[in-house]
Amino acid sequence: MTTAFLLLILAACAPGLQPLYTESDTTFDPAFLGAWKAQKGKNSFVATRTGEFGYRIEYTDEGKVGVVIARLVKIGGSLFADLYPEELPAGNEFYRWHFLRVHTYAKVAANGDHLSFDMLDIDWFDKQGKKTNLPWTPFEAEGFVITASTTQLRAFFAKYVNDPKAFSSRSDWVKQN
Repeated sequence: MTTAFLLLILAACAPGLQPLYTESDTTFDPAFLGAWKAQKGKNSFVATRTGEFGYRIEYTDEGKVGVVIARLVKIGGSLFADLYPEELPAGNEFYRWHFLRVHTYAKVAANGDHLSFDMLDIDWFDKQGKKTNLPWTPFEAEGFVITASTTQLRAFFAKYVNDPKAFSSRSDWVKQN
């Protein structure tokens, strides 16, 4: 995964240490497979199946490719994606120990040839989410990492699933033929 891709993900959404799914409740929807292009801009990704319930997503941003693994889970009647980097940046083992792979979370919907990702909004979480009992810790100069357990995350998402401000960082995609 490129460092630029990691920074893009961290800048756009609230990162967490734990997954949103459990092995027993992940789901798979073939509608997410294939090549997708951003409705606005030049970004694109290709989603292929990995394992029984996973998606391997090769995301291209300004010609640089990053790879994440996605898992889908239903919470509060909505479908969510948990995104996690496939691999760490290149370098020796000592160097690699200094990188933290994190999960990011999005409410997702597929409708024919259209797909939307509504990321957990970092600005909303900074103002509202931190006031909840969801554990988090400061990270870097102005950021944070959600440290909640999977159970705590799921309860939080169930509570705010219909709050349009919580998931307001939207990206829309169109399937390519």
